[in-house]
Amino acid sequence: MIPSAQKLLSKFLYFFSDYRSVENISKTSLDKNQDKMTTRTQLRASLKQLEFISYFEMHIAKNHEKSYSLTFLQELERIKYDSQINTINLINHQKL
Repeated sequence: MIPSAQKLLSKFLYFFSDYRSVENISKTSLDKNQDKMTTRTQLRASLKQLEFISYFEMHIAKNHEKSYSLTFLQELERIKYDSQINTINLINHQKL
């Protein structure tokens, strides 16, 4: 892996280390309004993560994708997929 790509990946993974999925919402300890507020906050964070991933993918496309390792690109794709699924789940949860 390219040293700068490895450093970038570690920063990228650190950015998502505090990532919380919709399954972590504790419905027993929160009333309905607090639950909606928490979901709204998580949804906003999830959308920001997707925005960051989009900008990062544009950066990769500009810097010739072939210079990044396959493992790095697969991990990025996995994080993107997880973030998309989480956003969809949060939107569905928000509608309840």
